[in-house]
Amino acid sequence: MARAVRARSVGPDAAAPVRPGGHVANIGVHGAPATLHPKALWTRDLTITTGLVDTYRTPTLSRLVATHQVDAARVVTHHFAPDDCVEAYAVSADAAESRALKVVLTRAAWVAAAQRPRPPGSAHTPRT
Repeated sequence: MARAVRARSVGPDAAAPVRPGGHVANIGVHGAPATLHPKALWTRDLTITTGLVDTYRTPTLSRLVATHQVDAARVVTHHFAPDDCVEAYAVSADAAESRALKVVLTRAAWVAAAQRPRPPGSAHTPRT
């Protein structure tokens, strides 16, 4: 599995880790057109698919994570308190710079934020 965060093209870099005859999945929402480089790909006999992420597999994924068959820690790179959701969204939106793969809002992060000292006059105070 390779991830090209906010990549604007599907070419040699995206296909490099894929074996000949393999699959490249271009999923998600793009803010601008993504470029396909067929000259760099056609000799590899690759299948390229596109689509949005849906919630059809969410129950299965949840079960796999809950039973430790899938280690979510391998893809979750950032934890935020629910009160910090605006910052969490900004980190996710700028994944190329922040290196975020998956951003998660957790109660543990919320409790830690509630215990963190805030600057005087800070408008953001987590509820306890």
